Amino acid sequence: DQDATTAALEEEEEEEKANNNNNREQEDDGGSSDVLIRSLVAGLRHGLGNLRSAMPVGERNGVVSNYVPDFHGQIDYLLYTERHWTLRRRRRLPTRLDLQQALGSKKVFLPCRSWPSDHIAVVADLAPTIPLSSSSSSS
Repeated sequence: DQDATTAALEEEEEEEKANNNNNREQEDDGGSSDVLIRSLVAGLRHGLGNLRSAMPVGERNGVVSNYVPDFHGQIDYLLYTERHWTLRRRRRLPTRLDLQQALGSKKVFLPCRSWPSDHIAVVADLAPTIPLSSSSSSS
């Protein structure tokens, strides 16, 4: 029924607008990366199911995956579906203080001599929820 489809689309648009308004209201810390990621994915549609982040998102945990003079925060994510994957463990991302201590200065940023990228890898171990089929044949 076309009327039902139109009504459903209008309802989704209203929900998306409400989510976008909520995201704008939460921008109380000068544009933190968790607000940014929520804003970027607010209207994203896909057929993958509910995506989860392997790293904590939306928490004021202070971790960084990017550390440059003008910005430090979490901008790198590893997303997965719980339907297909189970998160076994993840490597903790450093905080700004961790990096300052490791680099030996508040004035040294990434990339630098000891870290040749301005990003820190997001690393997690995921296991398939559904066992992978084996390709071995019976004799």
